[in-house]
Amino acid sequence: MSAGPKEKKGRVSKMRRGAMLLLLCVVVATAALPALTEAKPTGSGAKRTTVRELAMLRGNTAKYHNVKAAIEAGYVPAGHCLEVPELGGMGIHYMNPALASDDVIDPMQPEVLLYEPTHHGLRLVGVEYFMASALTETTPYVFGQPFDGPMAGHEPGMPEHYDLHVWIWKNNPSGVFSQFNPNVYCGH
Repeated sequence: MSAGPKEKKGRVSKMRRGAMLLLLCVVVATAALPALTEAKPTGSGAKRTTVRELAMLRGNTAKYHNVKAAIEAGYVPAGHCLEVPELGGMGIHYMNPALASDDVIDPMQPEVLLYEPTHHGLRLVGVEYFMASALTETTPYVFGQPFDGPMAGHEPGMPEHYDLHVWIWKNNPSGVFSQFNPNVYCGH
């Protein structure tokens, strides 16, 4: 039995209201995201927010498990694989020069992707946020975490900068926001 014109109109109206409500939620959430990165969250609600934001970051960076996708998005290799015996590794940095040269920190678009070499190729293990110290007067924050720095550049031509590593694709016993990950190796 098919629905009459009034029933169809009612369903379409409900669908439009639902779509408008969803759109409103997306707009509000998107508008609130930069404020979340500037504030220093406290209490148990802050931890839930960070977990939710890190899950969103994982969703936004999943495509970069394919290094070709990272290169197509503007990321380029920036130096050799970095590992310090007592601390662990950082892996191979792939930096997006356009993102790294501006004064914007977008939590869903990191300036650097971190790859670990394996027998099967490169494996995405984390991300890094980067800002040249000349572009800011204060320590940047993302996910309620202050960046490390300012510090000298690690490679020729790299400016003094702030950075924050986020280990979202490989467990880090030193912490999600630690600079080095003892589970990351360069010797594969």
